[in-house]
Amino acid sequence: MRYVLDVAVERPLYSLFSYSHYRKLDLGVRVKVPLGRGFSRGWVLKVSRLEEERDLKSIDEVIDDSPPLPSTWLTLAQIISQEYCYPLGLTLKLLFPYDYLPSFGEITLKSVGERFSRLVVGSRLSRLSYYREVIGEFLAAGEKVILLVPQLEDMEDWASKLSFDNTFLWYSEIRRSERKRAWNAAKGEGGALFIGTFSLSLVPMRNLGLVIVDDEGSSYLRRLSLPYIHARDAILLRRRVESFSVVLGGAILSAESFNLVKEGWDLEELPGSKPKYRLIDLKRSSKVAFLSQSLFSKIKANLKLGGKSVILLNRKAYASYLKCEECGYIPKCSNCDIPLSLYREEGKLKCPYCGYERSFSDTCFNCGGYFFKLGSPGIESLASLLRRRLGSGVAVWDAETELFDESALIIVGTQRVLQPKIMNGVKLACIALADLSLYKSSYRSEEETLRMIYSLASFSPEELYVQTYVPEHPVFKIFREDSWKEFLEAELDKRKELRYPPFYSLALVSLKGKRELFLMSKLKELKLALEGRAIEVLGPIRRVLPDGKISLSLLLKGKKGELEKELCDLLENGKIKPSKELEIIVDPPEV
Repeated sequence: MRYVLDVAVERPLYSLFSYSHYRKLDLGVRVKVPLGRGFSRGWVLKVSRLEEERDLKSIDEVIDDSPPLPSTWLTLAQIISQEYCYPLGLTLKLLFPYDYLPSFGEITLKSVGERFSRLVVGSRLSRLSYYREVIGEFLAAGEKVILLVPQLEDMEDWASKLSFDNTFLWYSEIRRSERKRAWNAAKGEGGALFIGTFSLSLVPMRNLGLVIVDDEGSSYLRRLSLPYIHARDAILLRRRVESFSVVLGGAILSAESFNLVKEGWDLEELPGSKPKYRLIDLKRSSKVAFLSQSLFSKIKANLKLGGKSVILLNRKAYASYLKCEECGYIPKCSNCDIPLSLYREEGKLKCPYCGYERSFSDTCFNCGGYFFKLGSPGIESLASLLRRRLGSGVAVWDAETELFDESALIIVGTQRVLQPKIMNGVKLACIALADLSLYKSSYRSEEETLRMIYSLASFSPEELYVQTYVPEHPVFKIFREDSWKEFLEAELDKRKELRYPPFYSLALVSLKGKRELFLMSKLKELKLALEGRAIEVLGPIRRVLPDGKISLSLLLKGKKGELEKELCDLLENGKIKPSKELEIIVDPPEV
């Protein structure tokens, strides 16, 4: 007796491949199969008897003695694959990327009491108190709890402040021994608390009772590669195959989460007070080191008293560009044809998009001149000016910072400063220029600016300052009056009218390569395949990539669920052919 095994291979392919084998294998075991001129690993998803003679290749090797993931995770993989138009075999690899972990075994779905769905808004301190109480209730009942946070520093801070026994950390860079220990705890029957970043959202748990996603609107909770899933969305998809309570918390909610109130989710606003708040009109202020005179004086006075100040400026580097004042030359990226940003402390010019870099010279690359005009200042420039005025106790903090002076009393940084390591004990906090995020080319710009202000306030500094050239903008009034619910209601109405998430889905379909004419012909075929479907097609968008390749992209809009279904149908039926040039991003982080 031989059997037919339908296998999802770990390649960017959307169809299952059939193979024969002399024995019946369990669904969900991994196998090594011949594919093309080589071999690939894959997952067995269907087994049937070979009733009639077929020209099928045989399985080369059975990798697992038993399925590494519970059967519910096969269903979850299919859901994620459909929602993000991501190959099923690669989705399964995403759910079990660590070969050294033992098989998880099956999860028995128990009949439990009523599960709740809750949105929680408040300061970081009030959320800590709320989380401690609700986590304690679930642990006492012998159930497991997952707490998802945006950054590693958040994870360590929550673990130390919650102080529960049987607490396990989970993140991408965790040591192998610690991951095995946490995995075995997840397999066990008793209660335990797991705290981690995005990767924890897809770890199976036996007896899972509660998942908390803190700072649920943060972009740091999103995967950094395909598929670009947000941890909040991963948990909501996971809930389709499991039963557990969910808390989405933050200083303010995202529009996507606030929309869940209409679906019956409870909204709980925690008690707390806001810091002393002042909005500074930069048009009417004299300035010192890009700060208003009054704010600079406050920071100087706070420094003399030994107080800590944090200045948030959402622009990296020393300056956004250089321009030779003698010949007008502006150094540009050879890939993207946009001005290079100056990183003076590193002595480099870098592209903010593709990462291309070259050494910085004190003379013009074009004419040899010595005089430069600098573009808009970044955190390095602001820190340099403050050091000249206030001394050496000024530190810079962003995603690229490796060495950090923790004794510094003035910290200048990007949004990465919004973490306990930096914000604990801060007396004065300010946003140097809120307009940078307010006028960012994104449909989320106003929401993100409001979240940035609320997030800074949630760390409870004594004083909070926001500088802007447009103090009349409604966002600042919304924060002052704490009318964020009215803002989000209006924001949802606007997004519905303009066909944006959460009511509509977006997908970026890109073709990449070095032969632009070939890509254009492929793009025409793609447009033809999309004709006659309920999809709005925008573009093409042309970009030059860091490796010199050309990218041509189409932005697709469609009703939530319908766009994904249409794309998957086109891929599975071969009307859109997978290739090394093709990339599909559902819910792209940036448009």
